[in-house]
Amino acid sequence: MRSKNFYLETSSIFFSRNFKLNFVAVILLILQKSIKSLQLVLNEFFKKLDNGTSVTKSAFTQARRHLKATAFIMLNQKAVLDVLYGDENYETAWGFRLLVIDGSKIHMPNTQEIIQEFGTIRFETTVGNDKKITGEHGYALASVMYDPLNKVVVDACLAPAKAYEVDLALEHIKHTRANDLILFDRNYPSYIFLASLIKLNMQFCGRCSKSSFKAAQKLFKQHITDSSIVTLKAEGHVNKKCKALGLPDKIIVRFVRVILSTGEIEVLVTSLLDENQYTAQTK
Repeated sequence: MRSKNFYLETSSIFFSRNFKLNFVAVILLILQKSIKSLQLVLNEFFKKLDNGTSVTKSAFTQARRHLKATAFIMLNQKAVLDVLYGDENYETAWGFRLLVIDGSKIHMPNTQEIIQEFGTIRFETTVGNDKKITGEHGYALASVMYDPLNKVVVDACLAPAKAYEVDLALEHIKHTRANDLILFDRNYPSYIFLASLIKLNMQFCGRCSKSSFKAAQKLFKQHITDSSIVTLKAEGHVNKKCKALGLPDKIIVRFVRVILSTGEIEVLVTSLLDENQYTAQTK
């Protein structure tokens, strides 16, 4: 998971020397994600190597501090993504690689360094006899672009707690391909976001909230129309922002009303305008 500035510093020569805990050993130990005690994991790991080496958990902790977060980004790219997508033989839907973008607040350790990098969020909780406790705690915003059919993370980042999810989503788009279909939840759709995707020639489909576009609100309220192709116009301050960003002041999108198995109504906004090829019942 990338962060703009929060990479651990490392000596360029640390892993070039023949340490017991070399780069490969440290990576393999981290990737085990064992629930056993750290010392037991170390003992079992080096016993399998059968080289008589013993390593303390303190030594492992020190070696781990020399790794940059970029090591895991590179491993994910080279060992997972390049291998999976390299031969074009991967799971798709309607000819698209599906990519879901979503974000979540992460409760972080309340250290000065982390708070300085990621910021805090105020909280209020009630304990015992309705006693309220308020304060602030370190938080970050994790944003991930995930391929649900092939079960791999294509891109991820850790940003300040008060970062804008849409901005992070647009950064993820830099890691997409021409045949991708971007999926997103109801907190993402805005004119700026949709216009940005259209300018980038990206196909998309996302849920709308009941307070979003007027065309979406209309589909939530009535039970006749399943699909509506609409021209959205940028107005007021949105229009000014579009001009500054070089985005179109008019875009054509499609709103689709679907009924879930629970009976709940959802309205989707999509760039897939062909109502015959992509019907409201398409699954």
